[in-house]
Amino acid sequence: MKSLDSKKILFALMAGSFTLGSLSVAVAQDTSNMPLAPLPSKLKTDPSQYEENLLCRLDHPGQIYRFSVECRGYATYLDVEVADCCIAGDHWQVKAKVWDVYPNTAVASAPGQRNVFGVAARVYSYGDQPLRALVECSYPHGVNVFSAGAYLRLSSDGKCDIKNLGLRDEIDRAP
Repeated sequence: MKSLDSKKILFALMAGSFTLGSLSVAVAQDTSNMPLAPLPSKLKTDPSQYEENLLCRLDHPGQIYRFSVECRGYATYLDVEVADCCIAGDHWQVKAKVWDVYPNTAVASAPGQRNVFGVAARVYSYGDQPLRALVECSYPHGVNVFSAGAYLRLSSDGKCDIKNLGLRDEIDRAP
Protein backbone atom coordinates (compact mmCIF):
# COMPACT_ATOMS: atom_id res chain seq x y z
CA MET A 1 0.00 0.00 0.00
CA LYS A 2 1.32 3.43 -0.96
CA SER A 3 1.79 6.05 1.71
CA LEU A 4 -0.05 9.31 1.12
CA ASP A 5 1.85 12.59 1.02
CA SER A 6 -0.02 15.03 3.28
CA LYS A 7 1.16 18.06 1.26
CA LYS A 8 -0.26 16.55 -1.95
CA ILE A 9 -3.57 15.78 -0.20
CA LEU A 10 -3.82 19.32 1.17
CA PHE A 11 -3.07 20.83 -2.26
CA ALA A 12 -5.65 18.54 -3.90
CA LEU A 13 -8.25 19.54 -1.31
CA MET A 14 -7.54 23.21 -1.95
CA ALA A 15 -7.78 22.63 -5.71
CA GLY A 16 -11.19 21.00 -5.26
CA SER A 17 -10.63 17.34 -6.12
CA PHE A 18 -8.37 14.42 -5.36
CA THR A 19 -7.94 10.71 -6.06
CA LEU A 20 -7.64 8.17 -3.28
CA GLY A 21 -6.72 4.80 -4.79
CA SER A 22 -9.27 4.25 -7.53
CA LEU A 23 -11.81 6.54 -5.86
CA SER A 24 -12.04 10.10 -7.22
CA VAL A 25 -13.56 12.70 -4.94
CA ALA A 26 -14.70 16.18 -5.91
CA VAL A 27 -14.88 18.73 -3.13
CA ALA A 28 -17.66 21.28 -3.44
CA GLN A 29 -16.38 24.85 -3.26
CA ASP A 30 -18.32 28.01 -2.57
CA THR A 31 -17.77 30.22 -5.61
CA SER A 32 -20.60 32.63 -4.85
CA ASN A 33 -19.71 36.04 -3.54
CA MET A 34 -23.30 36.93 -2.58
CA PRO A 35 -24.85 36.34 0.85
CA LEU A 36 -28.18 34.55 0.93
CA ALA A 37 -29.32 35.84 4.33
CA PRO A 38 -27.95 38.02 7.15
CA LEU A 39 -25.81 36.42 9.82
CA PRO A 40 -27.66 35.60 13.03
CA SER A 41 -27.65 38.09 15.88
CA LYS A 42 -24.77 38.12 18.31
CA LEU A 43 -25.40 37.34 21.94
CA LYS A 44 -26.53 40.55 23.58
CA THR A 45 -25.33 41.45 27.05
CA ASP A 46 -28.08 44.07 27.34
CA PRO A 47 -31.53 42.67 26.42
CA SER A 48 -32.89 46.20 25.92
CA GLN A 49 -30.40 46.87 23.10
CA TYR A 50 -31.88 47.00 19.61
CA GLU A 51 -30.12 44.98 16.90
CA GLU A 52 -30.75 44.54 13.19
CA ASN A 53 -28.83 42.42 10.67
CA LEU A 54 -28.78 43.55 7.03
CA LEU A 55 -27.19 42.66 3.70
CA CYS A 56 -25.08 44.93 1.51
CA ARG A 57 -24.96 43.78 -2.13
CA LEU A 58 -22.96 45.52 -4.83
CA ASP A 59 -22.90 44.76 -8.57
CA HIS A 60 -19.47 46.30 -9.25
CA PRO A 61 -16.78 48.44 -7.62
CA GLY A 62 -17.66 52.11 -7.28
CA GLN A 63 -21.09 51.52 -5.80
CA ILE A 64 -22.47 52.44 -2.39
CA TYR A 65 -25.45 50.73 -0.73
CA ARG A 66 -27.38 53.10 1.55
CA PHE A 67 -29.85 52.86 4.40
CA SER A 68 -31.72 55.59 6.25
CA VAL A 69 -31.96 54.81 9.97
CA GLU A 70 -34.24 56.50 12.50
CA CYS A 71 -33.95 55.46 16.16
CA ARG A 72 -36.62 56.49 18.70
CA GLY A 73 -36.91 56.15 22.44
CA TYR A 74 -34.20 58.63 23.40
CA ALA A 75 -31.55 56.81 21.39
CA THR A 76 -28.11 58.15 22.23
CA TYR A 77 -26.02 56.10 19.77
CA LEU A 78 -26.03 53.88 16.68
CA ASP A 79 -23.33 51.24 16.19
CA VAL A 80 -22.58 49.80 12.74
CA GLU A 81 -20.42 46.77 11.94
CA VAL A 82 -19.51 45.05 8.66
CA ALA A 83 -18.28 41.54 7.78
CA ASP A 84 -17.25 40.02 4.45
CA CYS A 85 -19.63 37.26 3.55
CA CYS A 86 -18.26 34.91 1.02
CA ILE A 87 -14.70 35.08 -0.30
CA ALA A 88 -11.84 35.73 2.09
CA GLY A 89 -9.75 38.73 1.14
CA ASP A 90 -12.54 41.22 0.46
CA HIS A 91 -12.41 44.39 2.52
CA TRP A 92 -15.68 46.20 3.13
CA GLN A 93 -16.39 49.54 4.72
CA VAL A 94 -19.46 50.87 6.53
CA LYS A 95 -19.99 54.52 7.38
CA ALA A 96 -22.66 56.15 9.54
CA LYS A 97 -23.43 59.88 9.54
CA VAL A 98 -25.65 61.88 11.88
CA TRP A 99 -26.61 65.50 11.29
CA ASP A 100 -27.87 67.06 14.51
CA VAL A 101 -26.64 69.81 16.84
CA TYR A 102 -23.13 68.30 16.58
CA PRO A 103 -22.86 66.34 13.29
CA ASN A 104 -20.65 63.27 13.50
CA THR A 105 -19.42 60.44 11.27
CA ALA A 106 -17.99 57.01 12.10
CA VAL A 107 -16.29 54.52 9.76
CA ALA A 108 -15.57 50.81 10.28
CA SER A 109 -14.12 48.12 8.05
CA ALA A 110 -14.23 44.34 7.81
CA PRO A 111 -10.96 42.54 8.60
CA GLY A 112 -11.08 40.40 5.42
CA GLN A 113 -11.94 36.95 6.76
CA ARG A 114 -15.30 35.43 5.93
CA ASN A 115 -18.12 36.10 8.43
CA VAL A 116 -15.91 38.10 10.81
CA PHE A 117 -17.18 41.50 11.91
CA GLY A 118 -14.74 44.33 12.43
CA VAL A 119 -14.86 46.75 15.34
CA ALA A 120 -18.11 48.75 15.52
CA ALA A 121 -18.25 52.38 14.43
CA ARG A 122 -20.46 54.55 16.66
CA VAL A 123 -22.31 57.78 15.95
CA TYR A 124 -24.04 59.76 18.67
CA SER A 125 -27.14 61.88 19.09
CA TYR A 126 -26.45 65.06 20.99
CA GLY A 127 -30.03 65.84 21.91
CA ASP A 128 -31.93 65.69 18.62
CA GLN A 129 -34.67 63.03 18.74
CA PRO A 130 -35.18 60.78 17.01
CA LEU A 131 -31.59 59.93 16.08
CA ARG A 132 -31.44 60.06 12.26
CA ALA A 133 -28.50 58.50 10.44
CA LEU A 134 -27.37 57.62 6.95
CA VAL A 135 -25.56 54.27 6.74
CA GLU A 136 -23.41 53.55 3.68
CA CYS A 137 -21.72 50.28 2.72
CA SER A 138 -18.91 50.18 0.15
CA TYR A 139 -16.14 47.94 -1.19
CA PRO A 140 -12.72 49.64 -1.04
CA HIS A 141 -10.69 46.64 -2.31
CA GLY A 142 -10.34 42.88 -2.35
CA VAL A 143 -10.53 39.93 -4.71
CA ASN A 144 -12.87 41.82 -7.10
CA VAL A 145 -15.38 39.06 -7.79
CA PHE A 146 -18.76 40.70 -8.41
CA SER A 147 -21.65 40.69 -7.67
CA ALA A 148 -20.47 40.71 -4.05
CA GLY A 149 -21.97 41.06 -0.62
CA ALA A 150 -21.31 41.81 3.02
CA TYR A 151 -23.16 41.51 6.30
CA LEU A 152 -24.10 44.60 8.30
CA ARG A 153 -25.09 44.73 11.95
CA LEU A 154 -26.73 47.82 13.45
CA SER A 155 -27.39 48.25 17.16
CA SER A 156 -28.67 51.07 19.35
CA ASP A 157 -30.13 51.89 22.74
CA GLY A 158 -33.31 53.02 20.94
CA LYS A 159 -35.76 51.21 18.64
CA CYS A 160 -34.78 51.80 15.01
CA ASP A 161 -36.65 51.87 11.70
CA ILE A 162 -34.55 51.21 8.63
CA LYS A 163 -35.37 52.32 5.11
CA ASN A 164 -33.47 50.71 2.24
CA LEU A 165 -32.26 53.51 -0.07
CA GLY A 166 -30.58 51.09 -2.51
CA LEU A 167 -27.51 51.42 -4.70
CA ARG A 168 -25.73 54.49 -6.02
CA ASP A 169 -22.85 54.54 -8.47
CA GLU A 170 -20.40 56.67 -6.55
CA ILE A 171 -16.87 56.33 -5.26
CA ASP A 172 -16.89 56.46 -1.48
CA ARG A 173 -14.76 59.04 0.23
CA ALA A 174 -14.43 58.45 3.96
CA PRO A 175 -15.40 60.15 6.17
